[in-house]
Amino acid sequence: MRVKKATSYDELLDVYRLRYKVYCLERGYERPEDYPAGLETDIYDPYSLHFVAYVKSVPVGTVRLILQNPHGFPVERHCNVDTRSICQHGEKVAEISRLAVSSEATKDICIERGKITLGLIRELYSASRELGIGCLVSAMSLPLERLLKRCGLKFLKAGPAVDYHGLRTPYFAACEDLERELFNRRKDLLAFFLPESADLAVHAASTNLFGGRRTEVGVGGWLISPLLQE
Repeated sequence: MRVKKATSYDELLDVYRLRYKVYCLERGYERPEDYPAGLETDIYDPYSLHFVAYVKSVPVGTVRLILQNPHGFPVERHCNVDTRSICQHGEKVAEISRLAVSSEATKDICIERGKITLGLIRELYSASRELGIGCLVSAMSLPLERLLKRCGLKFLKAGPAVDYHGLRTPYFAACEDLERELFNRRKDLLAFFLPESADLAVHAASTNLFGGRRTEVGVGGWLISPLLQE
């Protein structure tokens, strides 16, 4: 599996087509007739970084990082959350949004959804830190919140669940708090999410915590099946 930031026109088309497939056809979150071109887009896309996961040449998953923009954030609009009150100290805020993993594609290719999700979150998180993002917010489903929690990324609840593309709960986390928790408790996972921390990566590899070998369905060289089974 290969996960990357979408930078070309064709890669962005892959993102929007996959979102249409998942959000309109597979999940029914959006109406297909509202997107006659078969591309699911909205007002936040021009202000976002988009990430896409490929197995060979087939796009199987995508997620975006919405940066600060004139429209605010979806979590503010749909979950009635004031990001200024929960992300204090003047931190740069961004939202994890439009996570989409195709059930049809994962069934055909025989790859676990959790592996695709973690690969996407890993690339998104690394990019957010390069941009100096200090606080991440997101309207999450319960399975996503549990998966991230198992991987040491503990987000705090910012409000009650709402019916927004299914049942979603607003969460937030300060990046420094996430990394401090990982450093204190799971240096192996810190090395996974921040691979530029070479000394931590060496530590993780030497202790064989992720199997210590590359695999076609791994992420960035790590065998991540143990994360999905904890």
